[in-house]
Amino acid sequence: MAPIVVDHFSAIINQFLKSRQNSSSGEGSRTLNFIFALLIIGMGILSLPWFKSILPLPAAKAGLISSETPVRATEFLLAEKPPKNLFNAMSFGSYLIWAAYPDYQVFVDSRIELFSVNIWMDYLNISNANGNWQGLLDQYGVDTLMLSTAEQQLLIKAIDASPIWSMIYKDDTTQMYTRHK
Repeated sequence: MAPIVVDHFSAIINQFLKSRQNSSSGEGSRTLNFIFALLIIGMGILSLPWFKSILPLPAAKAGLISSETPVRATEFLLAEKPPKNLFNAMSFGSYLIWAAYPDYQVFVDSRIELFSVNIWMDYLNISNANGNWQGLLDQYGVDTLMLSTAEQQLLIKAIDASPIWSMIYKDDTTQMYTRHK
């Protein structure tokens, strides 16, 4: 989010400076820059996980680990050790990197700028069971699926109807499958 916010603030500041350039000595622009810098630093500090509990968030999301975090599913993953080529819900990616790396590497996580457009399009097509979603899973060599019951309902329905996959885990937030060999 930071690059987008900075880009917009920069455009606003540039427009403001152009309109005041002839009528100001520049002192006002330093003050405005200082205010915006403080605002951005404050927003950055508030976005740190340690301050999450003081923000006006729903109770399910207020702690460091929300009720949607796949804690039990990750414990199962690490204990049972299904095949390592994992396709995961994007929302699970950051937690999986923290809890399951190096045993399991994620397909995607929320750092969208690190992945190519092709990978994101493939992720979206697989997650929505669009087109040749099974062929895409084959192409990436995926043997284990860790899916969000809230975000990937279409894929879960398609997987449940497929003879290629078997459910190995299910809880309120996560369903996991492995490929038949």
